[in-house]
Amino acid sequence: MYAQPNTLRSSCICFICDNIQSVCRLQSSNSGARRDDYTEEPLDRDLANRLDSIELKKERQPNQLLKDSGPDSTSGDTFRNEFGPTLTTNIQYAFSDPDVHLPHNISEQLLERLSDIRKLNDSTIKIFQPQNTTLRRLVIKNAIGLTPDALGILKKHKILDIEIVHQPKININKLLECLGEWTIRNLRTLNVEGILFTPNNNFDLLSKLRTLRSLNVSDTEFNNEGLDVIARELNCLENIDISLTKVTDVSPLRKCKENIKVLAMFGVQVSDPEKTGSILLELTKLVYLDVASLLFTEPMHLAIVKIMTTKDAHPCLSSLDISNNCVPEDVIRLYLKSHSKMKFLGLVESDTKYSDEFLNALQDSYPDLTFAALGNGKQIINILKRYRNRYGYLLSSMNAIYMHSQYGTGWDDIEEVVRVIIKSIHANVLHREMVYPLQQGTEYALGIKAISCIYNLLEDDNCLRVHPTCRREAVECVLQIMSKAIIVGMFDNRYYNLVFVKLLKQVMFNDEKPFYEKNCGYIRTLMRHIKHKITRRMFNEELKCLTRIFWNVTDEAPGNCKIIVRENGMEVLMDLLQVLSGHPPYELHEIHSSIINAALGTLNNIAEVKELRKEFMKDNFIELVTHLLDSDQPLTGYSSAGILANLISGGDELWTTNETLQKSCSDKLMTTVLNWEKHRGGLVKYESFCPLFQLLKCYHIPAVQLWAAWAIEHVCGYYANRYCPLLVKEGGKEILERTLKNSTSIEVKKLVLDIRQHLNNFVL
Repeated sequence: MYAQPNTLRSSCICFICDNIQSVCRLQSSNSGARRDDYTEEPLDRDLANRLDSIELKKERQPNQLLKDSGPDSTSGDTFRNEFGPTLTTNIQYAFSDPDVHLPHNISEQLLERLSDIRKLNDSTIKIFQPQNTTLRRLVIKNAIGLTPDALGILKKHKILDIEIVHQPKININKLLECLGEWTIRNLRTLNVEGILFTPNNNFDLLSKLRTLRSLNVSDTEFNNEGLDVIARELNCLENIDISLTKVTDVSPLRKCKENIKVLAMFGVQVSDPEKTGSILLELTKLVYLDVASLLFTEPMHLAIVKIMTTKDAHPCLSSLDISNNCVPEDVIRLYLKSHSKMKFLGLVESDTKYSDEFLNALQDSYPDLTFAALGNGKQIINILKRYRNRYGYLLSSMNAIYMHSQYGTGWDDIEEVVRVIIKSIHANVLHREMVYPLQQGTEYALGIKAISCIYNLLEDDNCLRVHPTCRREAVECVLQIMSKAIIVGMFDNRYYNLVFVKLLKQVMFNDEKPFYEKNCGYIRTLMRHIKHKITRRMFNEELKCLTRIFWNVTDEAPGNCKIIVRENGMEVLMDLLQVLSGHPPYELHEIHSSIINAALGTLNNIAEVKELRKEFMKDNFIELVTHLLDSDQPLTGYSSAGILANLISGGDELWTTNETLQKSCSDKLMTTVLNWEKHRGGLVKYESFCPLFQLLKCYHIPAVQLWAAWAIEHVCGYYANRYCPLLVKEGGKEILERTLKNSTSIEVKKLVLDIRQHLNNFVL
């Protein structure tokens, strides 16, 4: 299984963006000498960069930083954690080599990449000085806190195409004021989706773009007055997107009907649908028409039917979107017969009015025609590919994917489906707010549903059909979704918690250090929320889910254990145990016990990592775990015993400062385990016996051996069908024989003989 390798150019651009603070230097624009004035290179560039960093920290004030409250602020990105999401314009980046110059294709890819990874801000955009870079095409989609002042750098570039979308601090007039005269006279395309207009909606600057051929003002305050201005003044305009705007009358389009080839008016609420239908019929040069609706409305439905039943209407049309308008099936059939140039037809319905038989029959009759619908897997994937910014359509397709994958319909190319889902989620949930007026938190329903889809698609052996790169991208996507969902209080669903954990276990645990390092920010986000819950004494279902995540993601995963220790996770979990263990047993609810067990389970997983055991050697922690050995809750006592067993197995080297405490803990562990009933119900489940085998080899420490033997006998006696084969597979028979031969404890030998009896009773 091979991944498509990146080009050398792409790899270099990614490296520059990921290491921008090393490749470039920070300087203050009002500090006197500019970087361009330097005549020689510093002898120690790293030292110079560090000094600049210290200087920056002295200069900036708290109110100079735009605080990012989203989870991405803790994404583990050194750049963003060190310098904040954006800096004021008096601090800027510049290339370390003042003589560097990048051609336009490299410059444009570099800027777009910085935007995509959310590193484009008022400071980093300053590296695109005209003496160092050339910009003809400008693409900014995911910038953080970019302000109009920073865009002043564009005046010195000759730009032909601009795409700046969903930037809340930039309005259209401020943007146009930042453009040079050459750009104003020659600009070909302008996409300002989601950009603000001035309060008085002054469209005079738009009218100066005489050479403009394509204009996208979707999801803005653009209105009838603006449409009249561009239709009257912009004679070269061929493509117009007025989706989700305040336009209610499209009559001005008559003034440019001879030019318009592409018209998108998704979600536009026209005041006179019948008149709108007549106007659209006059646009005879159309090759692309999008009249899809947010919600089904009867009047627009009738206008669309009139358009589609008018003979010889739009003879050049190759793309038509009538989604969420229930056009009769016979009208669609007749329309396709009379329009042989059609290449795309949008038929998405929120309540699936079209039958699967009808949609599949259309696909069979027109195999070269691309359908976006809910009829079959191919049509559903087309929805995800086509509509990156239509929440309702995407949610419908996610629901359909979930149903298909849940009930075994299957997909020919699972990897393609997973990648398309990831792209849709990044476009809608992770990098910007939703464009629809939704209730708080509702937008994350799409992300949560995506998790279910990815989990179903990658379940069991299907995971092996997907390239590791794709699996890692899926995990990164899921981690981000969960971080955001927790922040808005949505992560309180036991099912989604289970799905999340299982998905991580399927595709994450491969001990790839760079992957863990990259995602440690999300671990930090989850840990921060646990601390918040502890501080506010909110011991609820959400805290239970959070602690169970750590329990599961640390199981047989030393890399994750190390990250949690490094992020002070042990101290947080210890505080949690201290608080809850202070309650009398009759005050503890079931959910409290579950939280305690999840916290202890996480600590037990950490204790299995030999090099991390020294982190446990604090008297108050040892006392707490020893106290929990006597808990009335079987799992609490079992997990506490497991932690002590792992620590005691460290021997004198680990307990150098307190041999007396080591002896008392060992005696306490021995006494406690001997008093346990042999079968206390199914306490735990194991993925592997290897950690227990290591403890079973501690022949000179009977208490440790006893706990390990008890644990193995417990699961083999209670879940024989599952664990007897696993024990044999991992070489357990030989280890048991050596234990019988070398152990000095009669109790341990009795348990080993019981385990052998379970193996003999089970037919392997």
